[in-house]
Amino acid sequence: MKQDIITKLENLLEHEDINTVSAQIKTIQREYEEAFSKEIEKAKEDFTNDGGRSRDFIYTKSKEDEKIVELFDKFRKQKKQQSDKLQSEQEKNLEIKTGIIRDISDLSKLEVNISGAIKKLHELQAKYKETGNVPAAKHKDILTEYNRVVDTFYFGLNLYKESQEVDLKKNFEAKTLLLEKIKNLLTLENMKDVERNIKVFRNEWEELGAVPQDKWLSMREEFRAANEQVNKKIQDFYGEKKEQLSQNLEAKKQLIEKAKALIAAETPRNEREWENKTKTLIEIQNEYKESGHTEQKAGDEVWKLFREVCDGFFEKKKEFYEHAKERYADAKQKKLKLIEEAVALKDSTDWQKTGEKIMNLQQQWKRMPSTHPKDEHKLFERFRAECNHFFEAKRVQFAQQNAELENNIQHKETIIQNLHGFAPSGNPQDDINALKEFTKQWQESGQVPAGERKRLHDAFYNKLEEFYGAIAGDETEKGLIKFKLKLERLEASENGHELLVKENDFIRKQVNEIQQQVNVYENNMGFFKNAKTKNQMMIDLENKIAAEKAKIDELKKKQKLIRELLDKAAKPA
Repeated sequence: MKQDIITKLENLLEHEDINTVSAQIKTIQREYEEAFSKEIEKAKEDFTNDGGRSRDFIYTKSKEDEKIVELFDKFRKQKKQQSDKLQSEQEKNLEIKTGIIRDISDLSKLEVNISGAIKKLHELQAKYKETGNVPAAKHKDILTEYNRVVDTFYFGLNLYKESQEVDLKKNFEAKTLLLEKIKNLLTLENMKDVERNIKVFRNEWEELGAVPQDKWLSMREEFRAANEQVNKKIQDFYGEKKEQLSQNLEAKKQLIEKAKALIAAETPRNEREWENKTKTLIEIQNEYKESGHTEQKAGDEVWKLFREVCDGFFEKKKEFYEHAKERYADAKQKKLKLIEEAVALKDSTDWQKTGEKIMNLQQQWKRMPSTHPKDEHKLFERFRAECNHFFEAKRVQFAQQNAELENNIQHKETIIQNLHGFAPSGNPQDDINALKEFTKQWQESGQVPAGERKRLHDAFYNKLEEFYGAIAGDETEKGLIKFKLKLERLEASENGHELLVKENDFIRKQVNEIQQQVNVYENNMGFFKNAKTKNQMMIDLENKIAAEKAKIDELKKKQKLIRELLDKAAKPA
């Protein structure tokens, strides 16, 4: 079998384009690795059956194995060389296209010999299209810059419309032909060809540019529909294949969990129990081998995990037979240490951290193997008594705290009742000061149980917003007051600091987006710098800039309020 693999690999590696046989070589590699893994497992099993220890097992590769590995290395080197060559060509194409863009940009600065400039532009465009692909990461940027300098050229020479009509017609004809090529992909059987060609056609579509306005919508929809059909063809193909691989992977994962559950169950206490569990685990291993193929990476990962689970079991089994007495003694010492740690923690009043530490000790206790039967029960009773001492003290303490939280509920209910009875005086400033006093009382009234917090906060702040809405002046002032109330709600929440930071980040993002829009408007104003009089477009742009800047000012006021609350929280009490 291995000699056949060597022969196949040597024949495949003679191909000039290694990518055409890459899938076949990877398939051979997976099959070989699976066979080699089984060969090692069989050798290891024979070794242990002959009395050897698993940890001492060493497997030496044959000359055929080394030759196969050498051919796989050769494949990777050839593939890398071909990839490097393609990357070098794409980098060279990028350099050429960058130079073309620079030349087109220089053309846009010409003020005479317009016909010559247009002819030169067409030559540069033809050269650009004839130049091959660039690195994928640079494709979008270089294409965007190319389209920008071309548009700038036509705009500057005031011939954009005339030239565009010619280009639109050519683009329409080219895109019509390209649509037919895309639709023809639906008839292909080789899915690799479909995937490769659809990427090429999409790139060509993007590079072709616009079409006549009256044909744009229908052509766009036709392109979208054709793409969706091709995508569905690809997805359906891989969906069926992936579904089966996914089902096999899930079956393997379930078998791993089944093995884990078996091993995690009560540790065997004698030879009979160990042998019964070993028989069950071997049955699980046989099911795993018959559960089918998976994707290579995922399959390797689950196989590694499954092997680790099984190896761990058999290692423990071996240790049981060799070190039963040592294990009992070691377990006893570890449990005595846990008891000592519980004794050191039992009188602590740091309820949260200490509770977590003690629960961690309890989890460690559960995971530890049993000591000798004559010791196990006595040790556990001592350990449980120390843990219960702490949790009983915690229960008494929290009973008192719960009483305080219940009193705070009554206090807040009274504040809400008083707020509902508040009657505005008619003087806005006096009424605002009175409402601020209600807010101060609310903030000083303490915490309440989590289950009551939302109900009470909604009842208080909804009524407060109602009063503020009734007494505030203009809409800007109303908006600012409502925002302040929102900040008070956020600040009073359990994760108030985190919510304020998120609100500040959200507003900062809004400011940045609006500022970017202002920059665009101001850049557009540059086109009118030589205008002697204002036209309607200039006036509209100035109005838009003023409106956007007003939004920024209002958002920055809100940011200032948030920063004040964050600074106040950061200061030491």
